[in-house]
This record gives sequence, structure tokens and C-alpha cells, in this order.
Amino acid sequence: MTLSVSPSSSLEPAPSLAGIPSDIFDLVVRFLPDHEGICRLSSSCRLFRELVKENDDIWKQLHNSRWSVGNRNNIGAISMWKDDYVRRHGIDVCAVKILRDCVSQIVVTNPTETGTGTQNQDSRKVNVLDILASREEVYDVLRAIAIHDASNVLVRRFVSSNIPVDLLRYLAASMMVHTHRESVARRWGDLFSRSGGIEYQASRLTDGELLECGTLLLVEFYFPAHDLLEATSPQELLLCVTSQIDSLVNDFRSRIDVTPSSNEPSKDVRSKIQLLNEFLFSEVGFRGNVDNYYDYRNSLLNHVLDTKQGIPLSLSALYVCICRCIGVEHVDMIGLPGHFLLEIPSDDALDNNSNSRLFIDVFNGGRFLSIQDCRNIVASYGYPWGESMLEKVSPQLALKRMLNNLEQCHKGDKNMPLLMQLQLLRITERSNSNSNIMCEFLTRFPAVLFQESLSKQYLTAPIYLQVMHFFESQQLPNRH
Repeated sequence: MTLSVSPSSSLEPAPSLAGIPSDIFDLVVRFLPDHEGICRLSSSCRLFRELVKENDDIWKQLHNSRWSVGNRNNIGAISMWKDDYVRRHGIDVCAVKILRDCVSQIVVTNPTETGTGTQNQDSRKVNVLDILASREEVYDVLRAIAIHDASNVLVRRFVSSNIPVDLLRYLAASMMVHTHRESVARRWGDLFSRSGGIEYQASRLTDGELLECGTLLLVEFYFPAHDLLEATSPQELLLCVTSQIDSLVNDFRSRIDVTPSSNEPSKDVRSKIQLLNEFLFSEVGFRGNVDNYYDYRNSLLNHVLDTKQGIPLSLSALYVCICRCIGVEHVDMIGLPGHFLLEIPSDDALDNNSNSRLFIDVFNGGRFLSIQDCRNIVASYGYPWGESMLEKVSPQLALKRMLNNLEQCHKGDKNMPLLMQLQLLRITERSNSNSNIMCEFLTRFPAVLFQESLSKQYLTAPIYLQVMHFFESQQLPNRH
């Protein structure tokens, strides 16, 4: 018996790649982990090469999935995602190579009795601080190396068993922390710029918005290294803080009828404030930390939200943030000697346009104070009274006062690493945000390069001193 082929089946056209719909192609591409898979696909045939070339959305997807930090300021300026992907990939490759060269330089160091050490003449002199030239754009690759993220193409390519992996991870984690803190410091400097920074445009913000930005930047600056390693990005950690504030606002709004969009003071401002005081201080339990007043964490909003305790300035900052969200915009900060208060428009002042003034002491349960009460507070600290003491404090001045409090706390508990780190914010207050602030900072405080908390996680005793010597020998890079 012979088999015959149907004429109709012999005329069926062979399957063609040209018939693949573009949306199906996009779905296929989504399963490729990185640019290497895209390049292999595009090299398989002319059709795929043309589809990859013409579809910039593919590279946008890869770009956003690979980098979560460093896109915030220029995301709207990226017009060619493939070009920017190639640029960022090149920056990452340079950073990884610098780290590998640094590891090689450290392991060939032979400490002498004097502790100065000698270098293998064949080893190339490298500078780990060159990584800082790319600022926060190298954050993601540094974190990927520090946590040994095998999904990152460069970790798979460059991190192998033939090098001291823990040392490489330590260097990456240390530089990741420095790039994060420099990013925060530059944004902090923007708040003190006359023209306002690129991101914040401080001159366009209300006082409440500017104060909130500054207090959240302090929270970011103090993020522990281990928390930064665990989170996908610093913004993930910050979202936990802002979510707590939003939750407080929403809980309070559910209790009263508030119109957040209102910008004009109303005659029931005092009644709203009384309800807010009852909510924050009686129900939620916020109060002044009288038992551990000089704990530096009292100045950090995340700690205040977690413990429901703080100092007058941090509690006032939180109070202003919440008032702004519920439509009470006219809340001013008053910096008395030794104490911090808030002022709201009193009902008498609104009705009669008089000089009646009403103050709130958030450190002591939100109680209302008169001018005479303010005089008594100043007298209790041994200062002579002056009418200028009741002048409104600008957000920038309040933020500087927060730094003063933090510095005094660090000096009191002799926490020199944190005290040195804090000077980075001091430098940015008087420096142009585009200047080499990290270089200036490290020139004055080179010891901060060594991250003590991270060293316990990654370094063994024999390599510990060699790493310290390596950091001491670093030369500051020229950055513009």
C-alpha cells in the first residue's frame, strides 16, 4: 500500500517569522533577562534585528528593570533608551573593573612591621574613589555586587570564585553607601540654594513642603547600610516613612470633615487643632521623650513615628506636615531659646485683626500657650526676654537647628563616625550642589571611607588592616 500526499497539504505555505505580530514579539522579549538575551535574539535573523532596532520600548523596559536609582532627575530627558542603556552599562562595567582592580591591589599588599606595606610592582595603581565620579548612577550595580545578585549580568560575568568575593562585596557595599549619602547631601544643598535645586526648586515650595523635604532627607541620610542593602532602592525605605504619615492623615480625616485644598484660614482653625491634638497626643500617644532626650534618633522622623516620641523640633516638624495635609496651612515655627513652639492664627486674630497670638507646645501634649507663657519658658532657661524671640523661623533655619541638635548628640555620646558623616550636609549648605562636595568632604574626613558595620559582615581579621591601609592610601579624584 502506498501513501499519497494530499495536493492541498502540499500547497500550504511554510511558517514565516514575518507573520509574527509585533505584540507577540514584545511578549517574547519580556522573558529575556537582560541586553545579552536581546542581542542574541537580534543576531538570529534579520527580522528580529530590525524589530529590536526599531522598538525603543524594549530598551526602556530593560533600562527600568535594571536601574532603579539615578533615573529620578533625568527620566523625562531620556529620548533614546537604547543609547542611554549602553551609556549606563558602560558606567557599570567601569565601576566593576575598578572594584576588581582594588581587590587585586589589596591582596598583593604585604604589611611590614611599620604597617606601611609594599605593593607588587606589577599591580596597577587604582583609586576606588573614581567610582564616585558617576555619583548615584552606579548605586544599583554596587548593590548587586554587595548582595551577590546573580540576576545582574555583570555579577555573573565578573564575580567569580577566583577572586576574594567577600572583599569585593565589602568594597561595593561601602561605595554604595557613599554614593547614597552624597546624593542626599546634594539634594540637601538644593534646599539652601537661593534659586532652588533642580529637583526641589525650593523657591517654589511652601514652607511646609520645604520643611517636610528636609526632614525626610535627614531620614534618608541616616538609613543604615544594612537596610540599604536589603531594600531595592532608598525610595523603598522612604516610602515606609511617608506611608506612616499618610496613614495618620487618613485616620484623622476619617474623624472630621476636612477640606485639604483650602488655603485660607477658617474660623474653626482652633477647633481643628484641638481635635488634632486629641488624636495625636491622646489617641495615638505622641509625646516628648523626657527620659532619653539626647538620643540623636529623636531628631529623625522615622524614629519619631515608630516610637511616638521626639524632641520639640522633630514633633513640631511632624505636626506641620500633618497640618498641611488637612488644610491648616498657616502654622509657623517659633524657635525660643531651649524650646520650640508652633503658632496658629487665633480666632480673635481672624475676627478682629488684632495682635492676639496663639502658640502650641507639641512637646507637652499640644497645650495652648499665650505670649506670657512664652515669656515664662524663656525665663526658665535663664535668658532675658526679647520680642524677636517670637519671630517666625524659616524652614531652612529649622533644618539647620536640626543639624545642630544631631551634632550635639553625637558629640555627647562620642559617636565620631556619625559626627564626621554629618559634616557632609554642613558642606553642602554653603557649596554649589554641582561642586565636588564628596571630594571636599573626604579630604577633611578620610576615615569615613571605612565602614565599620559592614566590615564585620564581610571581612575576616587578616584582611581587615590591609583594607584600612588601602583606604588611607587613596587619592581624591578630580571631578567636575
